[in-house]
Amino acid sequence: MKLRAALLFSSLLGVSTAVGSSPTLRMSPQQAFEPATVRATVTLEPNYLNQVLCLSWDSQDGEMGQNCRTLDGQYEPKTRTYEVKLSAGQYLFQASVERGPQWLFSARVPVSVLSKQ
Repeated sequence: MKLRAALLFSSLLGVSTAVGSSPTLRMSPQQAFEPATVRATVTLEPNYLNQVLCLSWDSQDGEMGQNCRTLDGQYEPKTRTYEVKLSAGQYLFQASVERGPQWLFSARVPVSVLSKQ
């Protein structure tokens, strides 16, 4: 009975590990003067189902951008860094990963770029 329970627990643990977690996103700096170069650090647990990692952003003025990379599943580094040049405006950044048939998203992170005038 104990062996059966242990096998059931380990199989459930394997399923939860395969599902994994959403990417996390940190922005630095979150406030700067234009022209600004901001650094986005995306942390993602390596997983054989990870296929594509995207960093996307948009502003209240309609400026948008996206940078996507194809991943090599479980062999990818846990952390990736992107640098983005921005003009003055309020931006929202988000990281997303295509994992099998679904997309997982990070929380949206605001960045404010102030005009020098």
